[in-house]
Amino acid sequence: LQACEQSGGWLYGVFDEQRLVAAAVVDCLVIHNAGLQLRQLKFLHVSQAYRGRGLGQRLFGLATEQARRMGGEGLYVSATPSRNTVDFYRRLGCELLSAPDPALYRLEPEDIHLYLRLA
Repeated sequence: LQACEQSGGWLYGVFDEQRLVAAAVVDCLVIHNAGLQLRQLKFLHVSQAYRGRGLGQRLFGLATEQARRMGGEGLYVSATPSRNTVDFYRRLGCELLSAPDPALYRLEPEDIHLYLRLA
């Protein structure tokens, strides 16, 4: 994630006093897929004790805004293959990719590869 930030990526953290409790990261590198120029949601996490408060949804919204500012036509999501995680992204409008990005697929072959078209 540090390399992503150093190359122009976006990082956003939510803190409870000095403790990081949630974070999102968007990579600035372009991924061509689904006929779009996508930016990757590289990381989205909310600590267990802070879930159910809408933080994940808000972070995802901020990430989509940042992807637009980076010139992205969509957001690429490589999601952990758990039902809760995939359902979370599907509720936010993400769709399954018919063909995952080959490089990202090699890194995370078990992940569910999705995208969100940005208006």
